[in-house]
Order: sequence, then structure tokens, then C-alpha cells
Amino acid sequence: MKAINLRKTHVLTQVFTTLMCLLPIAMYLIMWDSLPEQMRANVMTNPLMLPRTLVAFVIPLGLTIIHMVIAFAICNQAKSNPKAIWCCWIMPVVAIVANVPILLMNM
Repeated sequence: MKAINLRKTHVLTQVFTTLMCLLPIAMYLIMWDSLPEQMRANVMTNPLMLPRTLVAFVIPLGLTIIHMVIAFAICNQAKSNPKAIWCCWIMPVVAIVANVPILLMNM
């Protein structure tokens, strides 16, 4: 019974963290009309200018794919180490922390 509850917890965590990885896309869509066609994609001194669609969709989707690979690997290890599921929160945090400054720089 404990294994079933643990599995359900892992699935719910993976679904929620995947939605968190996709949250930057929603932020970009809300601000879509106010974003420039070419956006700065880094905070360095030499700005990397990328098309708005690339920044708004490809970067968050790439981070989501990385997250799903990590989450799948962690799910297989979680049987021996239940605390490993906390590693699923790494990519959602990275996705939000990486995309919020990009969004704010280009408003």
C-alpha cells in the first residue's frame, strides 16, 4: 500500500513540476503584445537578440524536456531513495528564474 501511495505522490509531483516548467510560456503569452519582435535573451554585456517566438516557446520547452528526462530518471531511483523526488524541483526553479529576467528586460 505504501508503494502505491509513493508512486501516486511521484506522479503528482512530476505533473505539477512539469506544469511549473511550462509556466514561463503562460507569462510570455500574457505579455505577448508588449514584447518586442527581437528580444534580449541574456543579461550579459553583449546581448543575444533572438526572435520573440524562440524565446517564448523554445527555451521553456527545452527546459521542460530536460526536466522530463530528469524526472523519469529520478522516478526509477525513487524506489530505493524516496527523498530523490525533491530533485524534480530543480528544473522548474531554473525555468522560472531564467525566464523572469528575460521577460522583465524586454518589457
